[in-house]
Amino acid sequence: MRTDETPEVTIVIPAYNAGRTISAALQSVFAQTYRHYEVIVVDDGSTDGTAAELAGLQRGMPGLRVTRIQHYKSLYERQQRY
Repeated sequence: MRTDETPEVTIVIPAYNAGRTISAALQSVFAQTYRHYEVIVVDDGSTDGTAAELAGLQRGMPGLRVTRIQHYKSLYERQQRY
């Protein structure tokens, strides 16, 4: 059952070492007139301060969800984990 709080669209943004660009990307999304969405940023183990940038952005962007995963250099390396 859909409620007014249930987003109709989920926007997933992958980020790896995107500290310099993630703010502009998110500002573009949040500037849209359509409002029935949620935004999830998946930080792929960034080492450049992306996590800190996202933490600061979360305070001013309600509805922004951030998840962080471990970065793997190759698909093979990722598959060996499971």
